[in-house]
Amino acid sequence: MRAVAHRFSMRTCGGPSWACARWFELPAGFVFHVGNAWSSPDGQRIHLDYVRSDDAAIVTTALRELMRGHIMHPAAPARLTQLTLDLRSGRAGQTATPPVAEFPKIDTRRTGLRHRALFCVANAASRPGADSPIGFDTLMRFDTESGHVQRYRFAQRALVEEQLFVPAGPNAPEGEGWLLGTVFDVDAGRTLLTVFDARNVSAGPVAVAARDGVVPLGFHGLFRPRAVA
Repeated sequence: MRAVAHRFSMRTCGGPSWACARWFELPAGFVFHVGNAWSSPDGQRIHLDYVRSDDAAIVTTALRELMRGHIMHPAAPARLTQLTLDLRSGRAGQTATPPVAEFPKIDTRRTGLRHRALFCVANAASRPGADSPIGFDTLMRFDTESGHVQRYRFAQRALVEEQLFVPAGPNAPEGEGWLLGTVFDVDAGRTLLTVFDARNVSAGPVAVAARDGVVPLGFHGLFRPRAVA
């Protein structure tokens, strides 16, 4: 069965009823992860940043084949996409960015609020080749207002996990802090724990700790500072 539309619903009233839901349609696609969502001051426009691909081959084919020991990259890779739902006009629009990316993260203090800094893992190649490992080799910071992109690429055969953003302090400006995560260097056979200045990702890590072997990669974490006694 071929999907013909990607539908979004927006409930405009409280309670369990869907009678007041507004529906929007876009070309068929597949969304795994959402970075953030926020509304305009008048509540008439809803904005989302998510990662979208044209189909669900990453689930139906690529990950299934990975479990069989085969690396297969989807023909339609996932890309960071910005969506706007206009409640006044009933229209929806989305714009995709060129980099192949996944696992969008924000400064979590901006959850549900307008944000500017968005961090992702990415691929240096716009379409990974057959010799590319499954996963991502690049860390990226995307400015949602200017479209400016900062990138840092690790080794060609590196697996970069989803990063954690750690604010520099409770009152630090949005995006000022550190990106913390692990990277497996396939050729070196070792795992790196890296720390980046989140404002200057392209400069590379400011600190690295390494250990031989594979530390299982993870995702969907949250950094919590130690409570002060």
